[in-house]
Amino acid sequence: MNPTFAPSALAYMALAALYQHRSATTSQLHEMLCPDKDISYVRQQLRMLRKEELVEAVTLRQPRTALLHYLTDRGRSVAAELPEVSDRTSPLQNLADVTARILLPHSQAVLAAHLAFLADARRRGDDYGPLDWAPETMHRLSDRSKADAVRADALMRYTANRPDGRVHLRAFVEVDRATYGSEKLTGKLTAYARFWQLRPFQGGGRRPTIESSQAAPLWTEYYPKFPRLLFVFAGGSRRTMLNRIEDLQAAAGGHRRVVEMLQEVKAGAALLEEINPTKERPDLSPSSPAWVSLTDPDRPACGWMEL
Repeated sequence: MNPTFAPSALAYMALAALYQHRSATTSQLHEMLCPDKDISYVRQQLRMLRKEELVEAVTLRQPRTALLHYLTDRGRSVAAELPEVSDRTSPLQNLADVTARILLPHSQAVLAAHLAFLADARRRGDDYGPLDWAPETMHRLSDRSKADAVRADALMRYTANRPDGRVHLRAFVEVDRATYGSEKLTGKLTAYARFWQLRPFQGGGRRPTIESSQAAPLWTEYYPKFPRLLFVFAGGSRRTMLNRIEDLQAAAGGHRRVVEMLQEVKAGAALLEEINPTKERPDLSPSSPAWVSLTDPDRPACGWMEL
């Protein structure tokens, strides 16, 4: 790397964003980091990062031709030292590899959801930035296996500025593309309910337990209030996605622990196409009435903060 290299503020944030979000197209980085600037400036900064061998890019052909950027191994090492993301991990992305490309539609859908919240926050004057969306947030449920865990597609940290003060909101976000059965989807509610009730065992060094301890739940070590649950549906036909929402609503009332959790934890679902603004529908946003309650199917749709 050039010893005289001094990244601009945009290049610095691009490194942090690619470390946090794994990969992004030029237009996504433009929308995420500096929508008020011309996209040509973003392209210039990305060319510089590629020249310094910090960033690599591949060409996407669908849905339209675009450059998709990701960090090189050197870029990951540099970005890992940035204080904005030093508490995160970022697996090596080699988007020339077939495995990474197979996973790409899901990661792109997750990023699209983040960009929808980001655009809405800017419009509303709320505090929510490019790095306030932490993909692949995991909490272990036991020491039996790594698979016994709750894994959110993202954890969102959002601060709403309201006339009566600032309100700090958190949400676990699940992005579903209808690529697996509804039973596995609804099982995520059960996993969150286990995490909501999980308590440390008092003494003896045994694994955490669901009900035998009077200690505070483990989640209180991470969050002042249990994050709300937001399910975003993308990729399937409209009928398929609505059916999966109905399955979630049925599951919300069909499991004791889930019922108990949802008496305190707000939860809702929306279609990505109904919260993601477009040129034709700039009014669409996560705060528009696009979210249905998981616990009250008859309640009118509302914004995510009103769930």
